[in-house]
Amino acid sequence: MTALHDRIVATMTGRISEYPGDADAPISDPKDRHVHAAAVAGEISCLVTSDSDFTRLTPAVMDLLPYEIHTPDSFFVSIDRRSPMSVLVVTREQHAYWTFRGRSDLPDALRRAGCPHFADRVTGHLRTLRT
Repeated sequence: MTALHDRIVATMTGRISEYPGDADAPISDPKDRHVHAAAVAGEISCLVTSDSDFTRLTPAVMDLLPYEIHTPDSFFVSIDRRSPMSVLVVTREQHAYWTFRGRSDLPDALRRAGCPHFADRVTGHLRTLRT
């Protein structure tokens, strides 16, 4: 896990380490308000989370936020919509990597990871690669 953490941190361009507490945040769970406060302080445009306190916000509350909220699935689908060729390239690389290791069902792994819609899109890319 340390190696994965280090690789993720290496890709980051900044770290939000200081931010005010945000008791007035439109987030109902007090344990999640620090996430909102950090997002605002960091001027992020997109928060990717599986936390249902964020993903089930009403449209009215979402309109109050200065950032979009995505699940991992909706985030990857949005990337595929914007840059399908990039996802096709990564799909090819991942398929080769996992096939070499005896695990070739990339879409199934994505479904198990909670990304069913993105898995469907990857299935389409795999079809393209086979033709």
